[in-house]
Amino acid sequence: MHASPPTTKSPWSQASWLKLLHYKKNSWNAGWTSQIDDPGFFLSPLGKSDPQAEWEATQSAFLKNPSASCRFPARFLLLNQNSPAATSALKTCQDFQKFKSYLSAKSVSLIFSSYYLNNPSSAFGHTFLRFNQWSDPARQELLDHAVDFAANVDTQNAFIYGVKGIFGLFKGTFSLKPYFLQVRQYSAFQSRDLWSYRVKFTESEVDYLIAHLWEVGQSWIDYFYFDENCAYHILGVLEVVRPELNLTDELPAYVIPIDTIRVLKRHNLLDEPDYRPSVKTTLDHRLDGLSSTQLSKVSAWTDLEQKPLELVIPEDAPALDAALDYLNYLFPFEVQFADSPASKRKTQLGRMRASIGIPTPKLNIAVPRHEQPDRVHKTSILSLMSGSSELDKSFVTLRWRPVFHDFLDSSRGFPAYAEIEFFDTSLRWNIERKKFWLEDLTMFQVYSLSPWESLYRPLSWHLRVGAQTLTADLCPDCLAGTIEGGGGLSLRTLSLLLEGEGTLHPDLPGAWGYLAVGPTLILRIPDQGDWGLMLKGHYRYRFFVDQATRDHWGRLNIRYSISKDLSVIAEGGLRRMHPEGRMEVRFYF
Repeated sequence: MHASPPTTKSPWSQASWLKLLHYKKNSWNAGWTSQIDDPGFFLSPLGKSDPQAEWEATQSAFLKNPSASCRFPARFLLLNQNSPAATSALKTCQDFQKFKSYLSAKSVSLIFSSYYLNNPSSAFGHTFLRFNQWSDPARQELLDHAVDFAANVDTQNAFIYGVKGIFGLFKGTFSLKPYFLQVRQYSAFQSRDLWSYRVKFTESEVDYLIAHLWEVGQSWIDYFYFDENCAYHILGVLEVVRPELNLTDELPAYVIPIDTIRVLKRHNLLDEPDYRPSVKTTLDHRLDGLSSTQLSKVSAWTDLEQKPLELVIPEDAPALDAALDYLNYLFPFEVQFADSPASKRKTQLGRMRASIGIPTPKLNIAVPRHEQPDRVHKTSILSLMSGSSELDKSFVTLRWRPVFHDFLDSSRGFPAYAEIEFFDTSLRWNIERKKFWLEDLTMFQVYSLSPWESLYRPLSWHLRVGAQTLTADLCPDCLAGTIEGGGGLSLRTLSLLLEGEGTLHPDLPGAWGYLAVGPTLILRIPDQGDWGLMLKGHYRYRFFVDQATRDHWGRLNIRYSISKDLSVIAEGGLRRMHPEGRMEVRFYF
């Protein structure tokens, strides 16, 4: 632990004590409140909101009951200024020493698990800690242990999950797991790459972090999906080690895992990351370069309904290597059980591969630096747009998006085929009409446009929920609630979706709402340095309306990134054959 600078403050008001108990200054008065919500974490009945009372209660407990230090070893070290005598006294704490010995940590790494759209709580990625037993953490990392912070979810209902996550109704806890289980969960089960950033702590600082995790690991914290989440509290325990830094105060109002990395990098607390490719990434490299005949064999060998031919030739070795990886990708759970069909097929393919007598070559997968998480743009935007159209004449639009990423942003560090936005808001001022209105409010929008490949046939999909002001020919100045979505397929840069849309407003002609259906076409040119391009169009046929039954538009957008935090976007297009264009200046913060 870094020593706090000399101060005349009372010990209970020093940063080292306030950070250790996760106190934050109240916004409504001059007091304090701890973000630990478990009453069992405090030795004083007033400890949740009174740092002085908790300090005095802790001192008293250590004097009256020496075993109290075994429950709160980090407090004991702090009160005794991390002296050798205090460290020696803690050696009598058997459970704590077992915990510390179990980790046997020489260093600690921050792990970032890449984005996973199939789970709302992981759509923005995930961060956790790995305690490294070896001087070179890359050598024996599967034998290390991980510490995670997550919500204890008690429902499978998506609506209830959302409500409880937003309003802090789940209990969040720290948990200790073997690192190889984390690798299995993220890399094998969810096909997520892992990035490991070694934290620049000394061994004594790592020991102090372990002592603190022993304390908070036996307590719970209210889990809030948008702010007090895994990213926030992982940074919070690291902040305890460096109390002179106000790391959590640098986080934005909406906290996502990449913010943890960004703050730590800002203070030069992270080394360059190591990269562990997922099972899917490894398989992609195995498949790369296989002929169509070899791909057909891979498909046949991994079809559990077919009996594979036992007779193989040396030229089948690359295809068999790919087939074994493909089985791990298709059946990550099943291959763990010896009596499952997938496991039996894997054993059979392994025998076939061994009969060739050629060692499986080691894959040299280059680190994809363009996907490195800390190279991303900031995730909140404020943009100003100016344009004109035949329908709305001249206008100015102000847009604010608190999180996260769309296809017109630079894709460095982000998934190339995903768009995730929350609370995206656009306000428009019509210059001729001198009128101001809410043009669009997107509560959330997700695109997943994973491409079809040689063996993969993923469904591309889109979902948006929000409100938008309808066009004048349909319902002038009507702010209508909308939900739209659909599915289709993607081929690298080209995506075709069949989508449906529901819109609701009491002033719509003929009904309170309408349904619409039609295709959406998206063509995206991947980042070319600082440039990006997207062509998008859709056609909708509306039901249950008396007029304007058809809607169609197309747009071409070209982006140029002036810097990581500033870009300009030119847009031109047609809406029902009426031309429109705009220029946008987008600032990231």
